[in-house]
Amino acid sequence: MTTSILAPGNDAAATVDIAVAAGSQVTVGLYSAAAAALPPGVQFSIEQITPGAANYVGMLDNSVRSISLGGPCTYRVRRPEYAGPAFG
Repeated sequence: MTTSILAPGNDAAATVDIAVAAGSQVTVGLYSAAAAALPPGVQFSIEQITPGAANYVGMLDNSVRSISLGGPCTYRVRRPEYAGPAFG
């Protein structure tokens, strides 16, 4: 089942929390309605949500367009503001 958790755009935004159950995995990835690439240097950051500050665990960009995340854990993906095609 595919679920969109961040509508395509190029404004700064973050996904809702992505809760992954123990022993489970989910795949998060970039998508666009247009056949386009992210502008060079644009990266969506992946954070592990903790009781304190979030921990950076990876990124998505033109070279890494999807990644599997394991549980138990809660994650969030952040899109920076940039000029270019809309991605979610």
